[in-house]
Amino acid sequence: AYDKETGSNWDSQIAEQQHRIAVQNLIDRAPEAETMEICVLGDSLHRDSLKAMTPGSGNIVDVDGRLSRSLRVAVRLFRGMVTEALKTHNKVVFSIIRGNHSETLELCLSMMIQIAFENEPRVNVLDNTCKHVPYVFGKNFILNTHGDRLNDQKKADLAVAMHRDLHGAAAFTHVRCGHLHHSSM
Repeated sequence: AYDKETGSNWDSQIAEQQHRIAVQNLIDRAPEAETMEICVLGDSLHRDSLKAMTPGSGNIVDVDGRLSRSLRVAVRLFRGMVTEALKTHNKVVFSIIRGNHSETLELCLSMMIQIAFENEPRVNVLDNTCKHVPYVFGKNFILNTHGDRLNDQKKADLAVAMHRDLHGAAAFTHVRCGHLHHSSM
């Protein structure tokens, strides 16, 4: 964002710095636990090509500079999140959910993080080949999805239909979404 247009500046450098501060704050405040889960709920780049526009509707969006810069910042930030979490937890489960604005690039980002930690047995990067990523933790079935074009009933239907065995074996079910334009409970 350019201050002459919006009242304040915001670019990749500011975003990376603010995200690092926020993630470190969350890690520092997390209770003692064996495992930390980090889930990026989509639209991390806000675009899916060299063009600064949404893939489906073609709406022009604000992005900072070149795609190569944004990718470098995202990989550095995600790798840093996992590295920091490993300092206080024995295991880290990491996932990047594919959003509607950067669906293809988030598939690639997930693979980049998988490769970055392929020799670290304490890190599990969840496969995001499907846009709706299941995760089982203890008695909990968790479905992580960006949530675009999904009402609450469709989210519940996905949990049951796509992951019947995991969902059925769990005592509790949670669906986490990132595509929120208003409150929903």
